[in-house]
Amino acid sequence: MSKLVDLCVRHKVSLFSKTRAKIQPYLRVLTALVAAAMLFLTSCQLQRLERPDCVNKPSANFLMDTAACETPCTVRFSNTSSEATSFKWVFGNGNASDRRTPPPQYYIQGGLYSISLVAENENGCQDTITKQLVVTKPFAYQLPVAAFTSDKITCKSPCTITFNNNSVNATEFIWNFGDGTPPVKPSDPATISHRFEQSGRLPVSLTASNPKWSHTDTLWITITTNTFVKSIDHKGLKTSVNAVRPTLDRGYIMVGSVEVAPNNNKDAWIAKIDSNGTVMWSEAYDYSPDDGFRDVQALPNGDYAVIGTFNSDLLKPVNILFVKINAFGTQIGKHKILGNLAQSEIPSSLIVNPSGEFIFAGIGNPAASTNPYFFAFKLNAQGDSIWMVKTNPNQNESKAPRNPVRIAQHKNGGYVFSGNHLNSVQGSSRNEMVIGSVSENGQMNWLRPCGRTALATVAHDLKQLPNGGFLLAGDGSVAGINNSDKDLYLVKTDETGQQIDDLLIQKSTANQSATGVELLPNDQYIVMGTDNAQIFMRRIAWNKQMIWERTYTKTGNNSAVFLHRVASDGGYVLAGNDNANAKVWVIKTDGDGNEK
Repeated sequence: MSKLVDLCVRHKVSLFSKTRAKIQPYLRVLTALVAAAMLFLTSCQLQRLERPDCVNKPSANFLMDTAACETPCTVRFSNTSSEATSFKWVFGNGNASDRRTPPPQYYIQGGLYSISLVAENENGCQDTITKQLVVTKPFAYQLPVAAFTSDKITCKSPCTITFNNNSVNATEFIWNFGDGTPPVKPSDPATISHRFEQSGRLPVSLTASNPKWSHTDTLWITITTNTFVKSIDHKGLKTSVNAVRPTLDRGYIMVGSVEVAPNNNKDAWIAKIDSNGTVMWSEAYDYSPDDGFRDVQALPNGDYAVIGTFNSDLLKPVNILFVKINAFGTQIGKHKILGNLAQSEIPSSLIVNPSGEFIFAGIGNPAASTNPYFFAFKLNAQGDSIWMVKTNPNQNESKAPRNPVRIAQHKNGGYVFSGNHLNSVQGSSRNEMVIGSVSENGQMNWLRPCGRTALATVAHDLKQLPNGGFLLAGDGSVAGINNSDKDLYLVKTDETGQQIDDLLIQKSTANQSATGVELLPNDQYIVMGTDNAQIFMRRIAWNKQMIWERTYTKTGNNSAVFLHRVASDGGYVLAGNDNANAKVWVIKTDGDGNEK
């Protein structure tokens, strides 16, 4: 039995060995395949498919109010993400936030900061954006020192001065030349040249600055101009002046009248003066027994437009005269007689508007006991009438108007004129300033009285104020006591002619009147007039502060007539009458009223 078992066992082992030998190659292949499969599975990265609800991811974005700053600095952030409901901010300075709009972040250390924002929607889908912030340490700027020199400190206008910049510790430079021209930031900081047209003592300043500090240096320079005081007549005849104005060649044109023997009739007179006050030519025009030129304007082509009076018979009314004269004193074409020839009409003031049209104002029927009026007249460029407008002669405010009448163009359109008339108060009459407005198409808008009720007042000049209102200049005296004791009197109105303020400048022993006025900055004014029969000019402030005062005549009987600012050099030209010698004064000053 044991032999049989042993035989069976040997047979199974032999059979297994034979079988194993037969399948061994297949087992090795199978083992290799299994190993290769395992190696493949362990080396693969299984990719998760995107969740269906993250196909439309949120978009993360934000803005910074600066991408670079200097310590210490604060940076503000604006969240511009879309399709997101929650946020995670990291600011690089140790702070984080989960607000939609985070608080401003403060950076005190220099460096490069990464600011990131993670935007997530309600399904857990996310988007991330990162931006850079550059924070620098401050540069230790030194205090700048502005300094400069000039090649001259005085010259005669027009002139050019060169300035050399000697400033240190500055990166930017601004020049101000003190003559009203705009400040200049030069491309070449080392040197700069400037042409001066305005006369006077001018403060030239240089401001040198860097990103932290600035410093200014100032040098006063003196720009002179031609000045003079001249006594003039026409060929030895009795001569009087009504107006003087600058011309395009830096000279001056004067108009008035001369008396002609044997009947002492008057002829219209015009004279051209050069920049030194020398008479270039002087002409008298005899249109009628009694003529006179009242005002003149230089035209762009070098000619002159003149208004005046014409009287064909001394017993007949005085009429309006209009004429053009060329640069050599020769009349152009035929003179024109305008207005109502049956009534006396005396023009006083002429302007030329930007369209080349002529507008002048005056008074009508001044000697009549009834129906006197103020008028304004407009002509085209050829001198033909466009319209004439009058105040209502039946209204009390037009009663007994007086010259001079001054007219100015309103900056909002139309025209404004000033004058004075007699106003009856409790049975007596006194002079009273008036101001009137005329529309562009010749309609009388309004006529208003001005001045204090306790004063007799006369207006001689009119200027428009920067705020759109108006300034009237003249004189005031105590009505009913002594009308010859006059004081300087200025009135301010709004743009509708309503009085808003006035100024009376009194002298204890003076009889003074303001004949002309010009505006300056800071509520200051140049006033020209007559003080005890002498011609003067003053710079005054509205608070009555006297900046300076100049008197140009010392003796005799003189009267100031006309003042005009000379735009080309900032000085002034004055005209007046030397009544004792029957001559006229023409005075040219610099910007500070000096004539020497």
